[in-house]
Amino acid sequence: MGKYPRMVLVLTITLAATPVHGQAGGAPSDTGAAAEAEAREAYRLGTEAAAEERWADSERHFRTAYALSGVTPALFNQAVALRALGRHREARDAFGEVLRDEELTPALRSRAASLRAESARRVATLVLSGLTEAPHRVRLDGQTVEDTGARPLRLDADEGARTLTVEREGYLVFRWSGDLAPGETRPLTISLDPVPGPEVQVVEIEVPGEAPRRVARSPWLWTIVGLVLIGAGIGVGIYLDRDAQLDCPAERCLPL
Repeated sequence: MGKYPRMVLVLTITLAATPVHGQAGGAPSDTGAAAEAEAREAYRLGTEAAAEERWADSERHFRTAYALSGVTPALFNQAVALRALGRHREARDAFGEVLRDEELTPALRSRAASLRAESARRVATLVLSGLTEAPHRVRLDGQTVEDTGARPLRLDADEGARTLTVEREGYLVFRWSGDLAPGETRPLTISLDPVPGPEVQVVEIEVPGEAPRRVARSPWLWTIVGLVLIGAGIGVGIYLDRDAQLDCPAERCLPL
């Protein structure tokens, strides 16, 4: 059995002696008893999964146990599972929450502090420069990240392959992807380009007796072309009318 399963099993007995949320003494209510039973079962399943190094299952069960009971051992074990999964940002924060418990034994406090420091060292940082003051929609690995307004904006990230998108109204989406090393600080310059005007489209115009012609179409282009054609039509009409006057029979034409 590896060090992670042993670390989790050290705390498996603690839950049985710790009341769940809402029980300040006396006989538990039916609702409280049901929550306590569910928390104990989730804790047991989390322990079994940890012993088998099924860390994703272990983290899920301990998360449930902590949500139902609020007891520190469940959170500590969830943090251990997060660490084993390489989710060091969450592990760091979970261990930090464990350390808020004033009733921790000195040994457990020392262990939680050591593990928190270890996970914190593995958290990478993206430093985003080039952002304006306006709030931006920032997503890291598909998850929305708050734009705090700090410039440059610093984002914590786990090591490995990461993706980032930055959006702002009226601008094209900025996209980045790359691999981050443990503890790396990666500067990124965010450049947002304005959304361009109406795109030029290529359409086919049917001309009798000829093959279809492919021409570019744009609202602005065709407005200009339309005005030109209207002006040309007026000019041609005047010209043809003048020709008609010149070619008409003498008895119907005015002298020049």
